[in-house]
Amino acid sequence: MRKILLVGILLTVSTAYSQNGWQSLSIPGGSGFHFGDVNTGILVGSATQYHRTTNGGLNWSTFPVPDTSSNTLFSNAYFYNSNTGWIIGAYTATPVPGGFIYKTTDGGLTWGNMVSVYPVNDIQFVNSSTGYIASGDFPFLGSAGYLYKSTNGGVSWNTLISDDNFYKDLSFINTSTGWVYCYYSDDVGTFVHKILHTTDGGDNWSEVLIDSANGSFSPHGGLQFFGTDAGYLLKTSFTGTMLCKSTNGGSVWIPLDTNTFSGNWIRNFFFLNRDTGWATTGPTGKIFRTNNGGLNWIVQNTGQGNVLGGIYFINGLTGWAMANNNVLLKTTTGGVTGILNISSEILKSYLLHQNYPNPFNPVTRIRFEIPSGVSGERSEVRLSVYDIAGREISELVNGELQPGVYEYEYDGAGLGSGVYFYKLQSGEFSETRRMVLVK
Repeated sequence: MRKILLVGILLTVSTAYSQNGWQSLSIPGGSGFHFGDVNTGILVGSATQYHRTTNGGLNWSTFPVPDTSSNTLFSNAYFYNSNTGWIIGAYTATPVPGGFIYKTTDGGLTWGNMVSVYPVNDIQFVNSSTGYIASGDFPFLGSAGYLYKSTNGGVSWNTLISDDNFYKDLSFINTSTGWVYCYYSDDVGTFVHKILHTTDGGDNWSEVLIDSANGSFSPHGGLQFFGTDAGYLLKTSFTGTMLCKSTNGGSVWIPLDTNTFSGNWIRNFFFLNRDTGWATTGPTGKIFRTNNGGLNWIVQNTGQGNVLGGIYFINGLTGWAMANNNVLLKTTTGGVTGILNISSEILKSYLLHQNYPNPFNPVTRIRFEIPSGVSGERSEVRLSVYDIAGREISELVNGELQPGVYEYEYDGAGLGSGVYFYKLQSGEFSETRRMVLVK
């Protein structure tokens, strides 16, 4: 995790200025996305086209979908790495429910043959070969669904379960151990909610939770487990949403700090591990982050009214969240940022200092100075970190700053040993310095 601390180092006072740690990116339109690494991502949500980025979402190229039939809808994407991924969809105007999945091995440039499955709700690959699909639909006012498994990278899928349950979310921690959430419904409004558990790769399933009380147990934002005990689940009802945690493998779920989310409807969540996670909300558009398994939460402002879609992090620093069909949020700081300018001195020139200590392990400080020709005016400032190949790996600052002296505490815990560069840009000014991480 990167800790971000920007403090003025002159002792004169004092205007506080803060910006959020999420950057709003305009997208060509979509409803589902996924990234294979910090650069390569796919955006879907159309019957005719999908979009691909190779610079982390800053720019998108448009391609025709593999099947441009008028009754298809490509709803989501899933990538195992920067090359290997899948896009999923369903038929929208056929009497019999049907879904499909396509695989790419070149980062979304081309796609293999279509594989027919039931309408897909969730997909996860544990490795490049073994994957699982949860599917479901509502034919004739009742639920029906399938669980599928592939052992050849999605070229073909074997049916694990076929019954009258709607299979919605799944979470596997390895090729053998996983959980799936499903529910049964009929034409008189009866709902039975279940969490099933397997320890043999889906050959056999046990019911770890059954809730037959209508509406009291209805997650809609995902299911995530870490290890054999810790898991997270989002419940929803007519009165709101509740993020819950299990510490016993899914049979008991405890709500997490409901006061924190007061006034916010939790839309989705994502945990990177059992401790670090984020929850997206509306109608305030805030994102909440925890570093201790949900005991405490830190509010992150996004500048959006709602964050309605999915959220995904590739590591502890870089992540994306879908605000709406036209705005994708991105962070390279884990969403955390804070800027404090306590200098009233008007400086005459830009200056980027050498980081200290250097070499560092893993924390260092980057100091820079922002001048002003007119007292009180602000400057557009961008501070970024690059690897030795010139690839941007972190955007530390991107916004307006008042004149003053700033210091950024940079945590390279998520990086490997080596040479890195940090670059300050503002207007026509640009300066780059070298720093060395030694672990």
